[in-house]
Amino acid sequence: MSVSSVLTPFRSWLSPLANIFSIPLSLIPSILWAVPKKRTTHSTKRQRMTQKWLRPMKNIIQCPLCGSATLLHHSCKMCLRGLKNNPDA
Repeated sequence: MSVSSVLTPFRSWLSPLANIFSIPLSLIPSILWAVPKKRTTHSTKRQRMTQKWLRPMKNIIQCPLCGSATLLHHSCKMCLRGLKNNPDA
C-alpha cells in the first residue's frame, strides 16, 4: 500500500495542515498513526512511577520520654504500649 493511496481520502484536510506546519505530505501518516506497538502493562507503568513518590521523611523525631523514633505531632507508640501494659504508672 503506497502513501498516496493511503492519503487519498484525507487530502482535503491534510494539505492545509502540511502547508501550515511545512511538513511534507509523505510524513503526515507516520505522525498521525504514531501509536505504541504494545500496551504498557500495569506493573511496568507502576515500576516506572515508583521513583516519583519516594521522598525522604523529614518529620521523624525522637520521643522526649523514651527516645524512640516517632512522627512529629503523633503520640509515641512505645509510650502508649507501656501505658496499656501498666495503667497505674
